Amino acid sequence: TLTDGLQLRMRYAIQAIDETLTAEEELAGLLTEEAAAAISRTFEQRLRSRRVAERVRKQNLVGPHRDDVELLLEGQDLRRFGSQGQCRAAAVALKMAQAEFILARRNDRPIVVLDDVFAEFDEDRARALWEMVCEKHQTFLAVPRESDLAFGKGDAVFHVQAGHLERTR
Repeated sequence: TLTDGLQLRMRYAIQAIDETLTAEEELAGLLTEEAAAAISRTFEQRLRSRRVAERVRKQNLVGPHRDDVELLLEGQDLRRFGSQGQCRAAAVALKMAQAEFILARRNDRPIVVLDDVFAEFDEDRARALWEMVCEKHQTFLAVPRESDLAFGKGDAVFHVQAGHLERTR
């Protein structure tokens, strides 16, 4: 698998209410009317309390743009402790989760676009990615080396150079 069988978890840090929620259980709890009303009240209070400071600093200090998504690999913050390969694998895993979500909701496969996705992957991880993505979804890959396409069968390959597009297979 992309994460070498290690557990990848996601948390959502909501700055406006000073809470960090795990994606699996606690985020679902936000969908209730009661939870939404409580968050709305807290958010409104925070906006009022920071209004003067926002005007002085000429920037928004409260809002969803201040929220953060935290990724944990085996309980460790991926940004601080993850290798480049692990970070890239997690990013691809999130993109694939998004594609699967769209498929489940719309019953239609999305087009997946990936740029130089194999750069940090060893051969096993690259093969796993190919099977997970390219064999399930219509995928556009931008790769710097033809060898990055070694797992494909019958795929169309185009070479772009100096603004010219040429089909090579």
